[in-house]
Amino acid sequence: MSEHVLRHRIHEDAIALVLGTLFVALGIAFYAKASLLTGSTVGIALLLSYATPLNFSALFLLVNLPFFVLSLLRLGWAFTVKTLAAVALVSIFSRLMPLWLEIGHLNPVYAAIVGGGLFGIGLLILFRHGMSLGGVSILAFYLQEKQSTCW
Repeated sequence: MSEHVLRHRIHEDAIALVLGTLFVALGIAFYAKASLLTGSTVGIALLLSYATPLNFSALFLLVNLPFFVLSLLRLGWAFTVKTLAAVALVSIFSRLMPLWLEIGHLNPVYAAIVGGGLFGIGLLILFRHGMSLGGVSILAFYLQEKQSTCW
């Protein structure tokens, strides 16, 4: 990674991993309750979960597998392991969310705004600590790193 990325202590990365993935999982719960979609691998996994008997958690891990190869080859082990942990935790937390939270009614407009905000905050936390949620964000992280080394 480039030198402009702040180095965090391991416990700071662990806290960011848990909080970032909890925010994203809550955003996914809002989107799923309102039958909304988002982009990237989260959106693909949500769409497939609506259309197949498979659950979001398993699909999210499966859809991300090809992107882990790119991550490993271009961004290294540290980023790939952190990203794999983030994807796994989002999958686990999304699966556990109905045990922690029951949503009776959710206005789709509110779900879109607040759920999207939760996604964004979660991704920001993860990005700041050198991890992503797979998919296009791995490619974006790689391109950002490549561009910063060109300057």
